[in-house]
Amino acid sequence: MAGGQYGRDAERTAPPGSAPEWNEDVASALEAQLHRLQTSLQPTPEDATARQQAIARLQALLADIFPPPRSVTLVPYGSFLTGCYSHGSDLDLALTGSVTSGDVYYNVPEFDLAFYEQPLSLEEVAESGSAPLLLEELAAALEKRGAVKGRVDRGGLPARVPVIRLVEATTGVACDVCVCTRGCDVKGETMRLLQGLQPALAPLTRLVKAWAKQHDINCALRGTLNSWSLELLTVFSLQTHPGGPLLPPMWGLFGDKPPPPGHGMGPRPLQGTTTPPADALARARERCSGSARAELLPAGPAPPLPALFRWFLVSTAWIMEDWRAKAVPFVWDSSSTRVSTWLGRLHDRAYDKKPYGTLPYVALIEEPFDSGDNTARSLGTKGRNEDTLPYITWVFSHSHHTLSAVASVGDSVRALLWLFGPAALPCLGTSPASLVPYLSYGQAEHVSAAVTKALRQLCPDGPGAAEGAVKEQSDDRAASAGKVSAFRALLDAARVGSPILTLSDWRSHHACCRTRPPYVWHRIGQAEAPEPEPAAEPAEVSAARGGATVSVTGHQAAARAKPAEPGPQPGPSGNATRLRATLLTALWDEAARQGYPYIVPYPCEPPPGWRVFRGLLFSEDMVPAAELESALQEEQVGASERDAFEAHFLVDLAMLCMEITEVVDGLGAGRAGRGPPRLRRAAARRAAWQGHLWVVEAQGRALEA
Repeated sequence: MAGGQYGRDAERTAPPGSAPEWNEDVASALEAQLHRLQTSLQPTPEDATARQQAIARLQALLADIFPPPRSVTLVPYGSFLTGCYSHGSDLDLALTGSVTSGDVYYNVPEFDLAFYEQPLSLEEVAESGSAPLLLEELAAALEKRGAVKGRVDRGGLPARVPVIRLVEATTGVACDVCVCTRGCDVKGETMRLLQGLQPALAPLTRLVKAWAKQHDINCALRGTLNSWSLELLTVFSLQTHPGGPLLPPMWGLFGDKPPPPGHGMGPRPLQGTTTPPADALARARERCSGSARAELLPAGPAPPLPALFRWFLVSTAWIMEDWRAKAVPFVWDSSSTRVSTWLGRLHDRAYDKKPYGTLPYVALIEEPFDSGDNTARSLGTKGRNEDTLPYITWVFSHSHHTLSAVASVGDSVRALLWLFGPAALPCLGTSPASLVPYLSYGQAEHVSAAVTKALRQLCPDGPGAAEGAVKEQSDDRAASAGKVSAFRALLDAARVGSPILTLSDWRSHHACCRTRPPYVWHRIGQAEAPEPEPAAEPAEVSAARGGATVSVTGHQAAARAKPAEPGPQPGPSGNATRLRATLLTALWDEAARQGYPYIVPYPCEPPPGWRVFRGLLFSEDMVPAAELESALQEEQVGASERDAFEAHFLVDLAMLCMEITEVVDGLGAGRAGRGPPRLRRAAARRAAWQGHLWVVEAQGRALEA
């Protein structure tokens, strides 16, 4: 097969080492669960009809907005063409055709009517940099005619490829509209041809996009990967599969001769050739359906979907680690490891075109149809980026670690829940109630209660729905939390994956610990962390209780023994789940009300000079247990009010501790901004969750001091 010719870089296509194999039951469960998940992600006929109707309604307005002699049409591209879109995906549309010179050139003399009415193709408009003017005119016209819901989002007009975002009024379909560039339909048609050669490509792409969206690494505007880069990485993982290439290099679709060695690697459909893109696509269709098809097909069937997804994670994580290691500003060497789906292998070549002088890109994913373009340019250049590459690398590595550690059917439920989020819940069991034993992991009864409560909020038909759904709260905090808070509560109670779910979570953790999050937080397979030894009770607390002591021998033994699945077993869980469910809920509410800036309960080892008590961070010189016991006795708190009082007291004490140690000052209040504690907490709350880099650095300096 042509895709197997890797040349001199063949040894660089696979990372060292291999993950342990799953047993037959685990592999079967994972395959069934992932198959149900990718099936649920497929678009329905109603989704396709709604998008076709949105295109037709917008197209009908273009004749009025751009009357003759202009000729403008809308064509779809991207995931809608390839079929790898879901119900909530945006519809990518491009304006094609021609306008007049007067539509984009406003300095034309009035007497030069011939130039004013001269037709101008939209490809020339895009190349001249006048696309924002045309899109602004379109946005204003659509708003005036009531064809969109609300206002058109013009935030993407200054981008490298200008785009406007709108929601079609009748169908409610979200659309991204740009001006057509040369060969904009080549990408979608090529992906459809590759899907015809390898049926596993489409379901794997759907899983990759759902996983990337869940972990906040699929947004070019925030400095992470765009959807096209994720699709190219998925194709590359199949081209470099260790069991043999499952897809050919893309040059094999457009010609029968390998590209020559050298700087440009030969002509491509949109580079170094005079062949129109339509003729190049016609040749690709002929090769994929004619006698040359046998040369492009893989030698054997593709492995199951779980194995393909795990290979995608491990192979890409290895490449990301190489990029991350050389993206550090003080490292002289820069990575030139380029992912090339055109060649079907890695090769070393830096980009000649750079946006900021000679600064190299931190990640290099080659545009297969134009070798001078880098689809991963959204990650930035060395010294000028949003510092998102470390987080993206950690997501790939931790996801591979989580999936590879699966050792039972219950582990597969917990792993896929963290990997794909709430969307995976309907695909993991026959009903939400059937997931409770797996997610409780055989822990104490309060853990099952917390899991049941979170599932009830996430699933309309979840356990306990017959007794009545959860009442909607009217306060703004509960309204803004929604399903995200419920899902975080589920992960926390089940001890699954990691509490780091977004880029903001990553920055908050790094600001506190200055390290990458550990892999041992989750309870999956052999990766389960040993239960830490309980700290000795302070003498002040023992004296306040009259010298009574609490035996922890049974607790330690229960923590070290892995309970049988799926039946619940008695015994405490880890630090995050030893708290009473009522106390944990009260802590969440109080932490949100006072603006406590960290995850509750704190999931990792505390930074130097700090300790964790009841899931909150305190300085080592403070004894919160003694303070709490003394306050309970002084206030004579009853049993029914103990949880609410304890949560309020401890969160207030933790915030006071941060003010004393100047952590809150580091979060944004500053020495010049001293004032009442509530004002300083409000400043800390605003700064902590914005995720700016200067906030992260300031907080880190405060903790190191």
